[in-house]
Amino acid sequence: MKVEILFQDRKWEANLEEPIQLGIPIKPGEHPNCFFAPDIDIQPFRSGDFIGSVQAGAPVNFMNVKINPHGNGTHTESLGHISAAEIPIYNILKKHHFVAQVITVKPLKQVNGDSVLNDMACNISEIHKGIEALILRTIPNDSSKLTRDYSGNNPPYIDKELLFAFREIGIEHLLIDLPSVDREEDDGEMAGHKVWWNYPTEQYSNRTITEMIYVSEDVKDGMYLLNLQTMCLVLDAVPTNPTIYKLSERIV
Repeated sequence: MKVEILFQDRKWEANLEEPIQLGIPIKPGEHPNCFFAPDIDIQPFRSGDFIGSVQAGAPVNFMNVKINPHGNGTHTESLGHISAAEIPIYNILKKHHFVAQVITVKPLKQVNGDSVLNDMACNISEIHKGIEALILRTIPNDSSKLTRDYSGNNPPYIDKELLFAFREIGIEHLLIDLPSVDREEDDGEMAGHKVWWNYPTEQYSNRTITEMIYVSEDVKDGMYLLNLQTMCLVLDAVPTNPTIYKLSERIV
């Protein structure tokens, strides 16, 4: 099945039978982790003699799941991440399809030893005018991102000035393969998050951040149709599986 969209007065086509999943599978002991979050825990429900596992003799699998969305893998978050207000992510996404661009960037080493994405690492002029979502793939890029433990390793992050620039050109949904837009330890400043949502002044609550995606090497930089959906869980962040479809401009 193919769909045609009109973007910037030009016609583009996407093949919905060729999805590219950016979410990382989450299995106990086999997923990325950050901020010292506990491992995901999946256990069969127990009640009396009943154990919710077919392997244990039950007719069905009936599992309890304990997860930290921010720490255990791919997740999408709302302004509620840094606000005292209850702002569940599913209330933010009133639509689920967005014109997106994939860009590969290399964090730059700073004098203090940090690796940072700034305006020297990401050329704003390369971003297509009018896109709604930006997908950043950082290099080096390899499959270790599927199970990497970022805790205590000061992973790369995004300079707040670059986040301001993304916001100002109209990007509403930012997707990154890093555990956070902010430094792992920043004394609670959360500068990047605050810039992105313009907190606590105007508070652009329509914006989202999706962290710890994985964009494989065979995905080319360029234009895509993004499907971004979340479960209706009343939290500031939930596990997600963003899916993109290559956009090709139609020549008529």
